[in-house]
Amino acid sequence: RRALIFIVGAATLLGIGWEMFEWTIDHTLGVRYIMPKAQPSLDDTMKDLALDVIGGFTAGIMFLRSGKRQ
Repeated sequence: RRALIFIVGAATLLGIGWEMFEWTIDHTLGVRYIMPKAQPSLDDTMKDLALDVIGGFTAGIMFLRSGKRQ
């Protein structure tokens, strides 16, 4: 269980970091240069974070199942 929690937590933290990076790009470079927004809406951000958690959970389950076969 600890491995699953660690994997999901790591995926979630990486996702949060990426969303912060997108926000920073939008509020620094996006203001100076004409470029499309990295974060077009809050819905996009929430979808990305939900998929990060789902992906981490899936990877964690696959990791645990692969360890039991050996």
